[in-house]
Amino acid sequence: MLMTDNPIPDGTKLLYIEHNLLSLNLMSAICSVNPHVTLESADTGPRGIELAAKTRFTAIIVDIKLPDIGGYDVLTQLRKTHPNVPVIALTAGTSKEEKIKGARSGFSTYLTKPVNITEFWEVLAKPLAPQKH
Repeated sequence: MLMTDNPIPDGTKLLYIEHNLLSLNLMSAICSVNPHVTLESADTGPRGIELAAKTRFTAIIVDIKLPDIGGYDVLTQLRKTHPNVPVIALTAGTSKEEKIKGARSGFSTYLTKPVNITEFWEVLAKPLAPQKH
């Protein structure tokens, strides 16, 4: 995606809840090329939930396999206080069953690692809404 034709709204603010420094650095690099996006991060589920409570985010990206509380538990907590904020799963789990579980759990979108940069920008460019199940 060329940033000269930028479909991402100005002021887009993302929260990435991720414990893996390499994954976090990659997402930071991806987001840094888009002047409309700011990225904040939390390295644990509880820190991410706390940060989300204090800041209004456009979307929240959650690793499923966090070391403290799992991404599904983070999603459950986020949905209680942020029912309309898109929450995107970004995980190494690529099986069909894992993708179905992610969709049924209420993630707005389920992306796999390594992140496909084009797919990531396409997801952010369209309106995201939490899935109702």
